[in-house]
Amino acid sequence: GWATNGIGFSEYPRDGNGPHHFVIRGCTIHDIGVIYGNSDSHAISGNGANDGLIEHNEIYNVGSGITWYEFSDNTSMKNVIIRWNYIHDTHANFDANSRGIEFNMTGYNTSDKSGNMCYGNIVENVGDVAYRLTWAEYEVEFYNNVAHNCGISFYFYHGIQDIGPNVKLRNN
Repeated sequence: GWATNGIGFSEYPRDGNGPHHFVIRGCTIHDIGVIYGNSDSHAISGNGANDGLIEHNEIYNVGSGITWYEFSDNTSMKNVIIRWNYIHDTHANFDANSRGIEFNMTGYNTSDKSGNMCYGNIVENVGDVAYRLTWAEYEVEFYNNVAHNCGISFYFYHGIQDIGPNVKLRNN
């Protein structure tokens, strides 16, 4: 707690290899970007990933809860599972975005973005978006999630005319 950012993986991984085979479990992450911050102030963030699991964390008073990016043609983002987290009371200090959980993927490119899932999470008291997905041509599943008292519960965007993101929603 009380840091500019929480757990973060390289925004520009060496040779396009992002984090892989990792687990972030049972952490309490709080008060990120409250005293010193920036427009990110993420509790957990990274760029590209393979076979990652983020579960059973409590995250509060942060600029955004869990933010995962894939912004490079050669960086894949596959089999990232975000489940059973409780994210609440985010903020917009230092122009932070006050979001819960987001997958931000680039437009069409050669990288693999398959097998990503988000389920069993609770996001509440978020000023902007509880669950956000951008630029996903591979299907991302969102199921058994709760969004309470949020600016927008679920936001899905692709950015290419006449093409929507590939998303499966169930029991949210």
